[in-house]
Amino acid sequence: MGSTLNEYNQLFDQFDKLALEVGNDFDQFISDFTSKIQKASDGAKVEYITAYEAGNKLERMLALEEQGISSNLIDCGMPTLFSNGLFPVGFIVLQGLSGSGKTALALQSLLGAAIKMRENNLPGCVSIQELEMPDWMLLRRMASMLSAVNFRDIQTGKAGNSDMDRYHQAIDFIKTLPLYINDKDAQTSYSAISHNVALNLQHGPLRMTVSDYAELFTDKREESEELRIAQVAHNHHSLYKRTGAVTLLITQLTLPPMSRTKFAGPMGARYSKSLWHNSDVYLELYNPIAMKKASIDFDMPTDLGIKDETVAHIAIEKYRDGKPGVFTLGWDDEKTTFIDPVLSARLGSGDKVFDTQSFYYNNHDDF
Repeated sequence: MGSTLNEYNQLFDQFDKLALEVGNDFDQFISDFTSKIQKASDGAKVEYITAYEAGNKLERMLALEEQGISSNLIDCGMPTLFSNGLFPVGFIVLQGLSGSGKTALALQSLLGAAIKMRENNLPGCVSIQELEMPDWMLLRRMASMLSAVNFRDIQTGKAGNSDMDRYHQAIDFIKTLPLYINDKDAQTSYSAISHNVALNLQHGPLRMTVSDYAELFTDKREESEELRIAQVAHNHHSLYKRTGAVTLLITQLTLPPMSRTKFAGPMGARYSKSLWHNSDVYLELYNPIAMKKASIDFDMPTDLGIKDETVAHIAIEKYRDGKPGVFTLGWDDEKTTFIDPVLSARLGSGDKVFDTQSFYYNNHDDF
């Protein structure tokens, strides 16, 4: 393609000179010039598809949906997420205060997607670019979610034998899942594209990928952090387009001056508005329980309908193919795990339901 562009440039650079040479025989000149353009473009790749091809793709998706099989939503095993349209195939941004549970929500969702794939014998895989912790620490958190055992109790010798048995079972179970982890240092958003495209080709289809988190990518420093994170956002949107996977990017937020609610709202990302503009879905996690534990003084944003201090709130601030709104999940602060209220009601055990994954494992023959 580069050589083709060079030929174009050379042809147009010579245009004025050639026009002077042909004199009055301009029609012949145009004919010859057009012929050269056509010859130069013969090797160019056409990036468009016809409406007919796009229509066929849409009809295949509709055929699946008519059978009750979602071709656009990835089921993460949490009914509350699914009923609110999460997670759709596309580029999704999740913002929230430090320590609010952003990584926990992403890990539970990724884990749930892998579990549903295993239970339904679906081909493919899920992946995570983990820039904050090593792979073994990430697995430790996942095992804690699944076994409902606080890993800090294990570290301090407080976990009993039954807890340790469940914890080891959780680790063994995770090892059977189609989950791929990249915890390498100095990752860029460009490498995230290339690695996930390769993963999609070798072990795909890639159904979901998570990046934790935007500000830790080591893309080349531009004139400002705003421009650097804008490139990270653009590349994650490109990752989704190239793989067709749910692409979830975690980011930090910046609170408005003198904010009493500690709720950032739309375009509240710390550095770049491009995260908002590139995203198909933009989420904000608001967790009063975690804020109280961190001794953060705040007022509830009641004008937004967020009033309950005993649950975590997820605000859908942008949904390109759906509608904004707010819904709630329970939060177990000891185990840093979200609780799906639909599953709690279904099992009738209230706070004893630690998380969606516990439901699957406690009812799974292998666990």
